[in-house]
Amino acid sequence: MDTRVEVKRREQNPEDSELDITPMIDIVFLLLAFFVVVSKMDPKPTVDLPIAKYGSAINEKEAVSLIVRYTGGDDCVVELYGRNQSGVKLSSDAEEQDEKILEFVIDEFSTKTDLMGVIIKVENGVKYSNTNRVFSAIKKGYDELGTEKPILVAVEEPQ
Repeated sequence: MDTRVEVKRREQNPEDSELDITPMIDIVFLLLAFFVVVSKMDPKPTVDLPIAKYGSAINEKEAVSLIVRYTGGDDCVVELYGRNQSGVKLSSDAEEQDEKILEFVIDEFSTKTDLMGVIIKVENGVKYSNTNRVFSAIKKGYDELGTEKPILVAVEEPQ
């Protein structure tokens, strides 16, 4: 006695087993293109700035920037951000910093005369003597160029 039960197999449609992912790929590429176009690349890092009490805003694109970072001691680290050279980190040696800042100012302002000035971003904790030394180096560069541009100190706007 044969007790086999025959089960009818449902025949699968070949179109049902394949998933068309072309529209999904199109959407992924559209999203990728959207975020590439909309995203803003800012090469300048954030700095812990003191809160402003007075003054007005200056457009960073119209000036070159120096970032004076606090290292925890008496020394400081200076980073240069300009049109010709950007993201240059100087050693903590004060004399070498002064020389490089002087060269930086002369190089930037001799090739781009419409710059408004130099913005100095000084982190909280940097000693006044270091800030004053950076001011002096910029002033020497201005004197060599014979220009009268402002030296601006960046502060954070109060909320």
